[in-house]
Amino acid sequence: MPLSPMLKFFTIYTFYLIVFTKSTAQSQTVKIPETMYFAGMKLTLSNGAREAIEKDYVSIMKSPKYFSSIVQRADLYFPIIEKIFNEEAAPADFKFLALQESSLQSDVVSKSNAVGYWQFKKESAQEVGLQVDSDIDERKNIAVSSKGAAKYLKKSNQILNNWVYTLLAYYLGRSGVMPYVKEKYRNSNEMDIDQDMNWYVLRFLAHKFAYEMVVGQVPHPQLRLALYKDCNGKSLKEISDDKKIDLAELENYNKWLATNKVPEGRAYTVILPFKIDRDISGENVVVADRTETKTSPISTTDVAVKNKKNKKSKSDSEQDFNPLDLPLVVNHNKLRAVQARTTDSFAKLAYAGKITVNQFLAHNELQDFDVLIPGQLYYVEAKRGKALVLFHTVKAKETIWSIAQLYGIRTASIRKKNRMKSNENIQEGQILYLRNKKPKTPKSPNNATTPLFMKTKEVTPSSEPEPVKIAPAPVSVAEPVVETTTEIEQPAMELASGPIANTNAPAPPTIEKPAPILTHNTKDVINSTILPDSVQLHTVVAGQTLYQISKTYTVNVDSLKKWNTLPSNEISVGRQLIVKNSTQQKTTTNTSNANTYTVKKGDTIYKIAKEHGVRVEDILLWNNKDTNNVSIGEVLVVKK
Repeated sequence: MPLSPMLKFFTIYTFYLIVFTKSTAQSQTVKIPETMYFAGMKLTLSNGAREAIEKDYVSIMKSPKYFSSIVQRADLYFPIIEKIFNEEAAPADFKFLALQESSLQSDVVSKSNAVGYWQFKKESAQEVGLQVDSDIDERKNIAVSSKGAAKYLKKSNQILNNWVYTLLAYYLGRSGVMPYVKEKYRNSNEMDIDQDMNWYVLRFLAHKFAYEMVVGQVPHPQLRLALYKDCNGKSLKEISDDKKIDLAELENYNKWLATNKVPEGRAYTVILPFKIDRDISGENVVVADRTETKTSPISTTDVAVKNKKNKKSKSDSEQDFNPLDLPLVVNHNKLRAVQARTTDSFAKLAYAGKITVNQFLAHNELQDFDVLIPGQLYYVEAKRGKALVLFHTVKAKETIWSIAQLYGIRTASIRKKNRMKSNENIQEGQILYLRNKKPKTPKSPNNATTPLFMKTKEVTPSSEPEPVKIAPAPVSVAEPVVETTTEIEQPAMELASGPIANTNAPAPPTIEKPAPILTHNTKDVINSTILPDSVQLHTVVAGQTLYQISKTYTVNVDSLKKWNTLPSNEISVGRQLIVKNSTQQKTTTNTSNANTYTVKKGDTIYKIAKEHGVRVEDILLWNNKDTNNVSIGEVLVVKK
């Protein structure tokens, strides 16, 4: 027989009372573990770090009443944060950061004028796509601001390659965190934390340790939250009447809306609070429940201890696994994964990854009736929205799911990047985009196929240009190529290395003598017969920008504009650009040697910035770089 609302509330209240009484008693004798886990990283804590975390923990647990209110708030909001972070492929462990920043209160304003759940300043909020003006302040919207926070954190991690440093950068900024960065911890799944670590990180770990074993044990005693999309042009009063939700309650959870009416012009999300015993599911309404989220929080305590405290979270068979018979957790595509054996099961793989079976199925886009495939790699944390490689050519018997598993990317992301419908199948030999969205097919006058490769026909200065011809080149492509280079008197083609170079990346394209084809714009063709050996050319293809080309060849945008006499950053498809001019580079280096620096073995961008008394972000700006990666022999501008 189902419990009455009153009895259910009393049961939940009793649970909180027992937990908080026990937590308060233990707060004076708590022992912070030597090892904690965060965002898939194993953190080994020194005695000094543990003492600092313990002090913060005792402070957090000081008031049982306040702690209880925060737990109930987290039970209400965490399902939404987990859902958003899972969709954005960001670690759900950062949900505890919202507790540290705002105690999950929408209208908190800091001394530095940071606002909302994630304490965004106006400029930072707008940088990640939040609307902040007199009518709308999406920093106070739990769903939209959480999406912005996930984007901000992921962008920082692309530079820092370490989630702990990314956490600290949220407080200090991406340049302010650099003194704490140690190269040995970049791309590492393990890290030592001592008392010299910034207090912000240690306090975060205290919040995670205090709340993660309590939050999520029972739902909020009164409310659940849903996301309502079909709201443009509607007032909160209309939504209140339509969904039978108290208007004052609706306004309380939507303080981001100053006018009480949702404007037109872009997609907005209204937060719907509703009674826990109501069913509000329907069109354009997404109920965020913990059972529906696909997150992989890793406990900071030993797994066996957690299972003992919460036996209902795992089946009896999961409790009996022999630790010596568990598969190893490996790093695949910079994600934690396990390789299935014939003796394994989904439950055993989940147990090895320290997650539940439901989380394991969600991370790998599986159903409980799916069959385990021996030898297949399965992930024990959420897959990303982008792969580490640019493209993949579909092979026989491959599916979108098998390709998604191969590269650690979600199937929905593959379909979105390749402009595929939900029911569209892939074909053998099809080229799939895995990092960037596939460009739209350009319309040509005669529906001619745009060639993958373009090559200029040799002409003499006195000859008249022939009419423009466009013809498909007989090209056999093993993997797609988005750019092509022509290096004078260099018959062999070399692949340029870059920040996303990967040893697992597919092989370079095989080209079977493409037929000579003139570019679309004859005035952009450079006469190759008069160029010196020191010059290298690049032919622009659809979708490329001058900035992308500069990153590929490790040159400045200003240099490209100067060498090619470009008045602006606009370039046309088919144009040949000078991307290497050794003679001119040497001259520049000799005349302004004090302003440049040639990267040597062992150099890092932080080391170079420190030696020249400048900031890392200045070097990134002056050299049009979006990562901290530098290569030996690279010439950097270090003074302006």
